[in-house]
Amino acid sequence: MDCRTDTVEVRYGRAEQLLKTVNSKVVLNADVHPRWLGDTSCFWYERETRDGVQYRLFDAATGKNRPAFDHARLARALSAASGCAVSAASLPLVRVRLSLSPLQLIFAAFDRWWSYKEEAGRCESIAGDPRPAPWLVSPDGRKAAVVRENNLWIREIESGRETQLTHDGERYYPYASLPDRTRGYTLTWSRALDNQKPQAMWSPDSTRLFTLQTDERKVRAFPLVRFAPRDGSLHPQSMEFRSACPGDLNVTEFRLLSIDVCTGEQVPVHYPRVPYVRMYGTPFSTNLAWWAADGVHAHFVDVGRGEKVARVVEWNTITGQARVVFEETSDTYLDLNLCKDFSPSSLVPLPQTNELIWFSERSGWGHLYLYDLSRGTLKHAITTGEWTVWEILHFDAERRELMFTAGGRAVGRDPYYREVCRVNIDTGEIHTLASSNHDHSVITQGDRSILMLAHFKDTAGIQGVSPSGRFFVETYARADTAPVSVVRNAEGALVAELETADLSALPEGWQKPEPVQTLAADGKTPIYGLIFKPAAFDPSKSYPVLDYMYGGPQIAWVPKGSFNDAFNRFRFGQAAALAELGFITVLIDGRGTAWRNKAFHDESYGRLETANNLDDHVAGLRQLAATRPYMDLERVGAIGQSGGGYKTVRALLEYPQFYKVGAAAAGNYDQRLFALSWGERYQGLPRGDNYVAQAPKHLARKLQGKLLLVHGLLDLGCHPAALFQLIEAFIAENKDFDLVILPNAGHA
Repeated sequence: MDCRTDTVEVRYGRAEQLLKTVNSKVVLNADVHPRWLGDTSCFWYERETRDGVQYRLFDAATGKNRPAFDHARLARALSAASGCAVSAASLPLVRVRLSLSPLQLIFAAFDRWWSYKEEAGRCESIAGDPRPAPWLVSPDGRKAAVVRENNLWIREIESGRETQLTHDGERYYPYASLPDRTRGYTLTWSRALDNQKPQAMWSPDSTRLFTLQTDERKVRAFPLVRFAPRDGSLHPQSMEFRSACPGDLNVTEFRLLSIDVCTGEQVPVHYPRVPYVRMYGTPFSTNLAWWAADGVHAHFVDVGRGEKVARVVEWNTITGQARVVFEETSDTYLDLNLCKDFSPSSLVPLPQTNELIWFSERSGWGHLYLYDLSRGTLKHAITTGEWTVWEILHFDAERRELMFTAGGRAVGRDPYYREVCRVNIDTGEIHTLASSNHDHSVITQGDRSILMLAHFKDTAGIQGVSPSGRFFVETYARADTAPVSVVRNAEGALVAELETADLSALPEGWQKPEPVQTLAADGKTPIYGLIFKPAAFDPSKSYPVLDYMYGGPQIAWVPKGSFNDAFNRFRFGQAAALAELGFITVLIDGRGTAWRNKAFHDESYGRLETANNLDDHVAGLRQLAATRPYMDLERVGAIGQSGGGYKTVRALLEYPQFYKVGAAAAGNYDQRLFALSWGERYQGLPRGDNYVAQAPKHLARKLQGKLLLVHGLLDLGCHPAALFQLIEAFIAENKDFDLVILPNAGHA
C-alpha cells in the first residue's frame, strides 16, 4: 500500500469497515449456528453470501449438505403473497423456524408472519405471533406455568383455560421472576434476557412446581433518569430499580418453595433464604436447582455471600424438611464453572442414580468430581491434572460419558486454546475428539457468545451438539487464521467440513494480528497477548501504541480466534479498527484474570484494581518494544469499556509517565456502587477500608495525561453515580479531562 495515499479519511474508512465485522457481512461464515431438527441427525444453518443468506440442511448421518428448500420457489411465493419484490439470493426472512416431513417454514417478513409449505409452494399470512410463548411447559405437555403481574398462573394448553396459582406476589416480591437488577439491565443491554420463562421447574409427574419468590422489598433503590425522553415529552422521566451493593444489610433473597398446581398449596423449604449472588440469575437460570427422580425430593445449591462456601441441599417438597448433603469452602471464592461470566454452573445432576457431577478448583485446577447424593460423599475425581475443564457440552446417560472442552492439556500450546474431549465418569478415561494448535469451540446456550449474538439475531434453538450426542459442530480458529467449521461424530471422526470463513472483503492490505508471549512483571509467569498493525504498516516507521484493555477478573480478554464467536468478534473487530487509525494495538491478559488456573486467577482477590495486572501490561509492552523498534513507548495510550473503562482510568493514574492518553467508556469506577455479587466475590466483604484502594477517585491527584470519559445516563450496569464521583474528585484536584454524556445510552 502506498503510504502517501494513506490519509486520515482512508484510515477511518478502513476502521469503519472493520467495525462492521461485529454485526455485518464483511466476514462471511466465521461461525455456523446449527439448529437440530427434533431428535434427528439433521440440522439447518445459514450460509452467508455477499447477496444474503442461503439456508442449508445438513444430515450428519449421511454427510449430505444441500439447500434446505427451493429458494427461488419460496421467493416467488412470498412475492405473490406480499406484493413485494423478493430475490431468491436475499430472502428477507427473520426468526425462521423450519420443520421436516413435510417441509414447512414459519418466518417473519415485511412486518408480518408467514407460513410456507414447500409441497404446496404457497405462502400464507399468519395472524399474531406464532413463536412459542415464554411458558414453562409441564413434562406431560398438558399444562404450562406463566408469570403475570408478579404471580404464577397455570394454563391448560389444550383448552387455553388459565387459573391463578399465587395471589400475594407484588412488584418487589414476585413469584418465579428474575431480580429487579437483571430486569433493569435488559432496558439497555441484551434481548437475550427478555421474555424469560418462569424461574421454576416442574416435578417429573407434572403435579408440582419447584419455584421461588424474589424478595427485594428492603433492597436499596437505584434511580435512573431519562433527561431526554424518547417519546418527545419535555419533563425528565425517573425510573427506579432495586440493586444491593457490597456490604448492604438488605440484599435480594430467594424464598424457595414448592406448589401443588391442583390445590395451590405452598410448601416452603425449611432452610434460610438463599442470597442472590450469581450475576443476573436465579438458582434455576444458573443451573443450581433440580428435581430428584422420585418427584418428591429436590436439590438446590446455596452459595453464600462472598461465594466462599457452596452447600448442596436436599429437601422434601411435601414436608419442607431439608438437609445439607455436602459443602465446599474456599479461602478466596468458589467457581462452579470456569467463571464464564454470566454462564450457568458446570454441574450435571444425575437424578436416576442420585449422583451429581460437581465442578471444583480444589486442586488448583478446574476439574469434575462425582458425588453420591444419598450419602453426601465423594465417589472420585472424574478428571485430574494441571489443566482445566472449560464447558460441559453433553452427557450420555447410557454410556455415562461426558463431552466437554478443556484448556491447557497440550504441552507447549497456548493454554487458552480449547480442545474437545469425552470422559467416562466412572473410569476417568479421556478421549480427545478435536485438538490442534487452534482454539476449538462448540456453541451452547450458556455461552456468552449467545448473549452477544442475541443483539443481532434470533438465537433460539442454536446448539453445537446433537440431541443424541452422536454428532457435534465445532469451529477451530486462531487469531491469525480463518475460522473453519466442521461436523464430527462422537468418536471425533470428521464427518464433513461445512464452512471456511471468507475474509476477502477485509480492507486492502489487512494485517493479520500477531500472537505474542511475554513474561509477567514477576519475571516468570507466561503472559499471552495479540498485536494488531494497520494495513499501511511500515516497519521502518514509528507508531504510537494503544493498549486495548479490560479490567474484569471474570474472563480473559485476548481473542483466540479471528471474527468467530460474537463476543470474540466484538473484541477482535474493535482492536483491528483501532489499529487502522495508525496505532499498534496490543491486547494482554495479565495476572488476576480467568481461564488459566486458580492461583493465576486469585492474584487479584481482595485487590480488584490489580485484575489484568497493569504491571504485567507495562512489563509486556516494554518487552515487545525491545524487539519491535516501530513501537514508540513515548506515545502509549489506553482504551476500554466497562471493566476496560475502569482499567483505562487506573492506567493513567497508576502509570502517569507511561500512559499519556486514555479513552474510558462506561466504567465501573467504584465497586461499592456496583453489583453486590461482583464486589463481595472478588474484593471480599467490606471490612474497614478494604474497598478504598480499588476506587480510582482516591488517585485523582495523579492525573497528568489526556483523559476522555464516555458514559450513558441509563447505565444500570455501571451506574453513572460512580462516574460523577470520579469527576468530582478530578475537579477538586483541578484536573482537566474531556467528558461525553449519552442521555439515552445504557451500558454500551
